[in-house]
Amino acid sequence: MTLRGKEKIWYLVNRLAEEREITLKGSLIGLHPTQDLNKHYSLSDFVDLMAKLETEENVAKLTSLPVDQTNMKYQVEILPGFDEYIKRLESDPEYLKFSGKPPQPKGYFNPDNKVDLNKSKLENQGKYLTGRQVQDILSMPEQERMKLLEENLTADHAKDLAEYNITATKLLENFRKSYGLSQQNSRTLSDISFALPPNYEAQQVGLLKEILATQQEDNRPDPTLTSPVYYRDKKILVFCNRMIDLTRGKDHALLCGVMFNGEKPRKSPIGLGDCLEKWLEPDHKNTKRVRNAVTNLNNYIAKFTTISDLLCVKNNEVYFNPLYV
Repeated sequence: MTLRGKEKIWYLVNRLAEEREITLKGSLIGLHPTQDLNKHYSLSDFVDLMAKLETEENVAKLTSLPVDQTNMKYQVEILPGFDEYIKRLESDPEYLKFSGKPPQPKGYFNPDNKVDLNKSKLENQGKYLTGRQVQDILSMPEQERMKLLEENLTADHAKDLAEYNITATKLLENFRKSYGLSQQNSRTLSDISFALPPNYEAQQVGLLKEILATQQEDNRPDPTLTSPVYYRDKKILVFCNRMIDLTRGKDHALLCGVMFNGEKPRKSPIGLGDCLEKWLEPDHKNTKRVRNAVTNLNNYIAKFTTISDLLCVKNNEVYFNPLYV
């Protein structure tokens, strides 16, 4: 892949964002010209781009060129404007297409912009219902639900409630088709479709739509039902129609941080020692830690799916099982 124009900045910023997830807070980020940047930048190009990001955007600062003392890596400091810059990029459809990121609904994951069921319809105008609120409303007695729709919720909210019902039903139907489950031997949607993370309060109807949009409604097994997707900022793994929170398990998020490029699984294996280096593990020979992390993550995923071998270790390398990617 040859980078042109703005793609050079987009690729660099994405790599910085990915590496920040697995770098100790407050530490400099190391980027190897070949291993991390795939030889996309000459020395002069990289220095010029970093100068632009520092002086014009307050995004990141180059503190050291590749030398023996830095393991031949550029050393980069993340500046206060980094997160705001990423948000601005995510409003650009071309950047989202380049990065393979889905567009996010307005107010996505913004707790300040959610509906207050105790406020009037006018005060809730333009605000969103969380997934938790949708489920609570749908479980209310009909009379109580109709009163909310009349006094507290707008026509858009009523549409969200209807779409949630339709989307959830289709999602469960797709799951049944792909795994040959009948109506009688499958569990309820809340049991079979999601492993609800602790922050489910912030999950919106939009996320369900995004998952459903990637699936084909036919009787063949759909690879998108099993191919893993990792939402790095929320540390959520979507796999086999399940949203699996990785914030609780030891090394779960760290392992996914190195095994995914953005949201997609990395195609090539990574050495156990390289994992430890990216984790800032002082003992680079402590490969048992990585092996244990792979075993623990596979076992954790198996609690929510029928799959216990998403990741494999062989010849001192970690790689994705080709059956699922």
